[in-house]
Amino acid sequence: MYDILRHGDVVGVSGLPPKDYWLIDPDKEKLETPVDDRGLIDVSGLIRVVKDSIDPAYKWPTHLSVHHLYWEDEWYSSAFIGDHGQKFRELPIHKALLPRVFENWLHRVTSAPDIPDPDVMHMRIESWQAAKLLFESVRKVVVWERRARRRESLIYRHPEILPYEFHGEDMIGKEILGGILTKNFGSLEPAIERHRRIPKEFQLLDTSGPPIQLAAALGKLVAPKALDLARAVAA
Repeated sequence: MYDILRHGDVVGVSGLPPKDYWLIDPDKEKLETPVDDRGLIDVSGLIRVVKDSIDPAYKWPTHLSVHHLYWEDEWYSSAFIGDHGQKFRELPIHKALLPRVFENWLHRVTSAPDIPDPDVMHMRIESWQAAKLLFESVRKVVVWERRARRRESLIYRHPEILPYEFHGEDMIGKEILGGILTKNFGSLEPAIERHRRIPKEFQLLDTSGPPIQLAAALGKLVAPKALDLARAVAA
């Protein structure tokens, strides 16, 4: 049981790094959570600050848990900050997949981050929603572009699957797929425009580039339910 408590590598069991590795005493000193000029948590800075409080010789256990970066739940449930408090706190980009022991130590050694300005929280929510809508729109374009290319390749290799009178020209297929692509591109433009209306400092990514690159970048951002920071901790 002693090893389990030391390593915290079992669900439901709390654990901290052994005291031999502590570089500060959290009962006497608390580290400030680093924030950027918007008042939002500097995630990479937070990881660095917490890691720097433990001897680098320590190897963080592998069992992971999901940590709310804005971790004082009751603060964001308060009627004082309105309905958007919990929405802000629960955004996937405000959750982090971390070693459980690292999360435990973070809670011990850092002060809870201050609540950002309400306008900042509102813009953060809006930027996330705009990015998610854009991902859903651009993904449809990419899917149908791939289907069109696959069909074109199939017809090129096997023109005999078309009626003889078509002379190898996929007239009906091109018309149907062209209509679908036109419709999807039509929904993509408003999604891009909505994202561009977000102030530059709150945009989550650059929307320039072809749809396939945009879909890949957005997918990494909005598809996961939490930021995977386990590698950053282990590095």
